[in-house]
Amino acid sequence: MTRDSKTRVVNINQISLYDFIDESLPDSIIPSERWDSFRFIDLFAGIGGIRLGFESVGGKCVFSSEWDKQACKTYEANFGEIPAGDITKIEASSIPDFDVLLAGFPCQPFSIIGDKEGFNHETQGTLFFDIERILMEKKPSAFFA
Repeated sequence: MTRDSKTRVVNINQISLYDFIDESLPDSIIPSERWDSFRFIDLFAGIGGIRLGFESVGGKCVFSSEWDKQACKTYEANFGEIPAGDITKIEASSIPDFDVLLAGFPCQPFSIIGDKEGFNHETQGTLFFDIERILMEKKPSAFFA
């Protein structure tokens, strides 16, 4: 990234899903012939905002998880399915195979406006390790957290 004298960003190297749609991807990521049908899971799904973006570029959600009952009702209204419950109680082996793991996990323990307890937060701070547990078991091509 470079900045001009007024500290305005003039050039930044960023990458987005849209950069790959018409481009061939290395087989080690997601083979280009699978971009129109890549499978993803939606953890800490909330009402499905992250899911919308990945579906818009051809992804298919094969599993979702959310523990908040009100969010689950909205998710069901949005997508016609009820997310599985608390991810800490779901065996990774029971999750369908997928290419991309999406995880909008709670960031409050790590945020400057939160309690700043990080991994020491009794519940939310440890959810990162559930992402890791699933990644280790399933070994997807990519993840977004």
